[in-house]
Amino acid sequence: MIGQVPLDMQLFAQTALTGLLLGGVYGLVAMGLSLIFGVMRVINFAHGSIVLVGMYLVYSLYNAGVNPFVALLIAVPLGLLFGALLQTVLLGPVTGKDELRQLLLTLGLSLIIKSIAQVIFSPNSLSLSGFTAGSTLVDIGGGLYVKPAHIIGFAIAILVAAMLVLILRYTDLGRRMRAVVDDSQMAESAGVRSKRIYTISMAIGICIAIVAGGVLVTYQPVSPTTGDAFLVIAFVAVVLGGLSSVYGAFVGGVIAGVVQQLTSAFVGPALQDAGLFVIFILVLIFRPNGLFGRKGDVA
Repeated sequence: MIGQVPLDMQLFAQTALTGLLLGGVYGLVAMGLSLIFGVMRVINFAHGSIVLVGMYLVYSLYNAGVNPFVALLIAVPLGLLFGALLQTVLLGPVTGKDELRQLLLTLGLSLIIKSIAQVIFSPNSLSLSGFTAGSTLVDIGGGLYVKPAHIIGFAIAILVAAMLVLILRYTDLGRRMRAVVDDSQMAESAGVRSKRIYTISMAIGICIAIVAGGVLVTYQPVSPTTGDAFLVIAFVAVVLGGLSSVYGAFVGGVIAGVVQQLTSAFVGPALQDAGLFVIFILVLIFRPNGLFGRKGDVA
């Protein structure tokens, strides 16, 4: 029993560290979802499939000879363009209208993306074969090990999250977004073009999800159904942090990653999401606005 304690503590520390690094990328996924909901009040049930697009995009670029993290630089403009097109062509007509139409439209989009992925890439799980940064463990001391891809992915998540929060809080674009959230009609009368703000918000939210997917595929296999798990995690993270709080969504993602990994290690991999839902229910009961949520807050 005496010798068992250090082992358990080492397992706890290793699991918590892995959960923290994964949670940063989960937070990135949640931030995109939170931004879209916070500005446009659109619950995007295709968000997990958008993450899937990012995973397959970086996977394809890697097979074409591009380093996965360099491929993220290509994914950014493509993600912005994809998001702008989605808002302009598909979601624009239902933004601010019947929530049921939004729900059905985003669900339909998710099914289309998964079907296309299955036709192009097959239903099998695929990974970046030969990419050592996603499979090699590095000893960082104290009996702890990390994958280089985890460290780089977490750093990218922190960078993107910080940039988004700075944009929302300290730029004219961020002020316009908050004005639209507070009162879109008043903002229109002050010269703010709500439709343009919606398009920009959707473009940024989709781009963030695609970048997160590109990071995730560096150390996790991808299949046409992979995005479903990330959609669930994103919703849990957004509720934990607060429905309209972007930085809260990031923190919620970190919490989700740590809880998921600890549950998997100490309860069982089959129940790794059980701990998430326990916290999810507790937050809904005792703090329904989330840990950081405030009305009209998108930063």
